[in-house]
Amino acid sequence: MYSEVKTSVCLALTRTAIAKLDELAKSMQLSRSEFIEQAARGLINFNLRNK
Repeated sequence: MYSEVKTSVCLALTRTAIAKLDELAKSMQLSRSEFIEQAARGLINFNLRNK
């Protein structure tokens, strides 16, 4: 899909963040890895709002 080889990385997240990441990825039918890849590339549109 991409012209580059993916490199493994380690992220430290809270259980809450992992659950939300899984929920978001699943809602888009993506793996965690692919969700983060697309988010980092700006391919996912986030509706960011201040809380």
